[in-house]
Amino acid sequence: MGRKKTNLLGQHFGKWTVIAEAPSKHTTYGKTLAMWTCQCECGIIKEVAADDLRNGKSTQCKSCAASIFPKDPAKIKNNNKSNKDYSLYLPDHKKIKNLVGQQYPHFEIIQYYDTDKRGASRWLCKCECGNQFIAKNNEITSGKRVNCGCSRRSNGEIKIEDILKQNNINYQIEYKFTDLKDIRPLRFDFAIFDDNNNLIKLIEFQGEQHYQNNNYFINDPREHDKMKRKYCKTHNIKLLEIPYSDYNKITIDYLLNN
Repeated sequence: MGRKKTNLLGQHFGKWTVIAEAPSKHTTYGKTLAMWTCQCECGIIKEVAADDLRNGKSTQCKSCAASIFPKDPAKIKNNNKSNKDYSLYLPDHKKIKNLVGQQYPHFEIIQYYDTDKRGASRWLCKCECGNQFIAKNNEITSGKRVNCGCSRRSNGEIKIEDILKQNNINYQIEYKFTDLKDIRPLRFDFAIFDDNNNLIKLIEFQGEQHYQNNNYFINDPREHDKMKRKYCKTHNIKLLEIPYSDYNKITIDYLLNN
């Protein structure tokens, strides 16, 4: 018979407060770890092994364990360009570029979180919807992560809409025609209009599923793509199809001049 699990609910271990019981974890060595859901004083919630709490191995989240020491504190008040002038010093004395405070269209970086096994820095971010999420350095800088996942729209669609908004373009999302349908009307990602609300062009951002076989879709999206192309050609409507591989090329000129 296994050892009875000690109840740690409500106890404090450094900056951790145990707030709930978590499922046990099994290590590769066959050991079963009793786990507890803990909340750090900074608000981060994480599952921590009971042994790590009791023996003092874990007393706070990794974000709080890191200390930020700008070379020149006054530079923090400047724009994002000044971020390259100061660094983040981790507990192991490794120095990385500090991204704290940088703002993106739909989220802000609020804390260093940790470094993964491959050496990639991870950051705690706050989405415009209020949720917090963790993102790797390369996911942020490449534009792969644009929010916490609260939007079902693709990163490409979000980027395109941001550009259209910033340039005061007259547009509509999810545009459809009553005479273009499969079982339901087929929708175009964006429709661009002139100042008199005359349709200028349609835009589609095509993910990987539009270029390869995919068994996850009941209806092959490529068949709908063919229907949309044929409709636009028949009705002399300009259609811009943007492949996912062109994500980093998308600019206002790309959208209007292609």
